[in-house]
Amino acid sequence: MAEYELTLVTKTNLSPEELEKFVEELKKIISEKKGEVLNVESWGKKQLAYEIKKQRYGVYTLITFKVEDLGISKILDKKLKLSEPVLRSLTVRKTG
Repeated sequence: MAEYELTLVTKTNLSPEELEKFVEELKKIISEKKGEVLNVESWGKKQLAYEIKKQRYGVYTLITFKVEDLGISKILDKKLKLSEPVLRSLTVRKTG
């Protein structure tokens, strides 16, 4: 199984419950592809280096997971690009 890290930056007007629901949707996508979520870390609200969609701050979340399907990053990227509260996201495959 390959191990991945997904870093999300979401809008600050999202309530903690809404953010948790969104993360649960992502976990469901991962589990549907026979993956396993290892860890979810909330890094909290941080100032962005530059404005994104007129936002100066964002809420950072890191999701670490394992999955056999190597096309998972494309699936997640499509979901994240279409999601309104997501300012930026990055999915990387860990090596080693």
